[in-house]
Amino acid sequence: MLKTLSLTFFRNFENRVFEFQGGLNIIIGKNGSGKTNLLESIAYLSFPRSFRGVLDSDLVMWGEDFFRIEGLYQDDVEHMIKCFYSSNDRVKKIHVNEKKVDRLSKLFFLFPTLVSTDRDQDIVDGPPEKRRSLFDKLISLVDMHYYRTLIDYRKAIENKNVLLKEKRLEEVKYWNREIEKLSTYIITKRTEFLKEITMTFDLKSGVLLNGKKADIRYFKKIDIEEGILDSKLEEELEFGFSIYGPHRDRFEFYIEGRPAKAAASEAEKRMMLLSLYFAFMERFEKDKDKKPVLILDEPLSILDDERIEALLGQLESQVFITTPRWGLQYEANLIEL
Repeated sequence: MLKTLSLTFFRNFENRVFEFQGGLNIIIGKNGSGKTNLLESIAYLSFPRSFRGVLDSDLVMWGEDFFRIEGLYQDDVEHMIKCFYSSNDRVKKIHVNEKKVDRLSKLFFLFPTLVSTDRDQDIVDGPPEKRRSLFDKLISLVDMHYYRTLIDYRKAIENKNVLLKEKRLEEVKYWNREIEKLSTYIITKRTEFLKEITMTFDLKSGVLLNGKKADIRYFKKIDIEEGILDSKLEEELEFGFSIYGPHRDRFEFYIEGRPAKAAASEAEKRMMLLSLYFAFMERFEKDKDKKPVLILDEPLSILDDERIEALLGQLESQVFITTPRWGLQYEANLIEL
């Protein structure tokens, strides 16, 4: 759990300290009070980049030239995470327990968070890379080797693309062998992951979708076997880059057997994604004996009372929820902005 958070010149917070509890933390405030900004700062400690997709320079309070976020995270032991950014020289510094972090991905594994916002609809509706990125993140959190394999795969694809443009075919074939080997592992782990969470996803989505049947399907661009990429070489030469492999595979959400892009409401799309998160959290707990922190930006505004009750009944980890008002009879730590 995240125990305390200190913000300096972050968004609209000049100098503010927050204390949190395990379980439900409710952040209450009018529009423009900084509710989402607070969530953004919490998530930054896990993945030091804005989940709104803006630059670090946009996170600095107007008129200032830096921001600082400090969070005390309780795991088996306590960790003090410090993030500092200077807009003067565009330097970002991350420290954990006063030691400089050389790879930002370390935070991702130290303090795992899952974020749900009103942009969830874009994950369901948007381009395939958004869903691939989400599933790659989830699988990486439970399988460090998968994360490293993804890095090696992306480097191999970059090398291959350079060689395709230069038409150095023998060298392309060398990288095809490497890509086929890495692809086999990635596809296997993606397939296994979906199988592992399917039962829980079915249960959670059934509750959150009022009995409607939702499912997630994985579509491979091509079945990987030795030599298959060489057989596609002429086609890839025409494009000038690699068009076959797991980087072109798709994950898709379905509801009642129909693509969720067209058949699901905005609320249903968000509930499907939350069902995925809840299923993943149970999978994560089996390996790590803990659950990621859940960050929910105004999930209640699009739900009726029955769906709100269903959602709150699924919350078992430390959770942060923003809302303009709170009148429900649930034990929670209330934070007013």
